[in-house]
Order: sequence, then structure tokens, then C-alpha cells
Amino acid sequence: MHPRTTSLASNGRIAERLHEAARLLEAQGASPYRVKAFREAARGIASHPRAVRQVFAQQGVKGLDAIPGVGLGIAAAIAEMLPTGRWSLLERLRAGADPVAVFQAVPGMGPSLARRIRASLRIATLEELYEAAHDGRLESLPGVGARRVRAWRAILGDMLASSST
Repeated sequence: MHPRTTSLASNGRIAERLHEAARLLEAQGASPYRVKAFREAARGIASHPRAVRQVFAQQGVKGLDAIPGVGLGIAAAIAEMLPTGRWSLLERLRAGADPVAVFQAVPGMGPSLARRIRASLRIATLEELYEAAHDGRLESLPGVGARRVRAWRAILGDMLASSST
């Protein structure tokens, strides 16, 4: 198994993806119950004492479904993520969202800042946001400091890596 796949399959990483899906769904006006389901599943995965990969290897989708907050649909989504790190629903949500909604999926970026980045830097994708985090454009915006940009570099790197595997 590729070491990158192992790190992508950690409970924390899976929980981050579920939270990202919840944020994107919420930004796109999805049912609040669906948004809540993804958030509850993320909390259940993040706090689960066993590695999700191990649960799946031993008990399959039914074992994932038994984790508090995780239903069969989300268990199937986790099973999709485990072998490759990819999740088709998240990829579709990222592709279908307007740039401001996509930017808001980045932890620590609210709607006001996302709109300001979109308007000031004229960028529309996570890839462009990643480039702006590395070339100094993000730090040039008032209210965006170096520490925040360093955190976003790491987060965006992880988000983009999960899309390209």
C-alpha cells in the first residue's frame, strides 16, 4: 500500500472530508438534515477509538455503519475513500460549487473573506487559491496574516492531493 493512501485514510482525514462535504452542501442549499448527517458522521469518525480502515477490513460496511453518527450511505462513502483516498461525491461538490462556496470549504475562511479573495485576486478554484497562498498574493490582502496563510497552504495541499489521487 502506498504510504500516502494510508495517511489519507486516517480517521482525522476522513472526518475532514465529511466536514468539507457538509460545508459545501450547506453552501449549495442542501437539506439541513443531510448537512447535519455529514457533520455527525465526521464527529463519530474523529472520536472513534479504532482506525476506520481496521473496522472496514474486519467488518466491512456494516462495521462502519455501527460507528455512532455513521449511516449506511456515509459508510459506503467511507468505503469508497479507503482504497484510493478519492470520494466522488466530494469531487462533484467541489466542481459544482461557486468559487466563494468552494473557498468557504477551507477551514478558517468565512463568506466575507472568501468573497473578498474572489473579487480582489480574481481567482475561482482551489488550485488558484493554493497558488495565491504560495506566491504572496493572499498575504497582501488586509487582515490575512502569515500564520493564517501557512495553515491554508497545508490545508489546501491536503485538499488538492485528495482530488488528484
